[in-house]
Amino acid sequence: MEALELLTTLRPVSEKVLGEQHMQTIAIMNTQARVLFHLCRFFEAEELMAQAMARIQLSGFHDCHPFHLEAKRRHGIFLEAAGKNRFGDKQPDPGGPWQSPSARSETSILQEQHL
Repeated sequence: MEALELLTTLRPVSEKVLGEQHMQTIAIMNTQARVLFHLCRFFEAEELMAQAMARIQLSGFHDCHPFHLEAKRRHGIFLEAAGKNRFGDKQPDPGGPWQSPSARSETSILQEQHL
């Protein structure tokens, strides 16, 4: 929950200072969506990830820009994990392939604190 609180506080500041379509603001949204997913708040997570993807489309990044391509890749993996969770898996995979090693470590710490 601490990570979610920090991201929830940080996002409006980033939107105001950097802009809603800045890649750092979008990255905050993506991270916030992953945290929500791991807190089993799947609907909120999917909605926020969709908003982030819409902002990427509006941002002017070329379809082949590395940021755009990576966001699409992560979004696909996110939706796959959400679908698996919705249709049978009881818990999300905490070490999913869309997480960097440091994110996996942070997620593990968060999960341990909330067991």
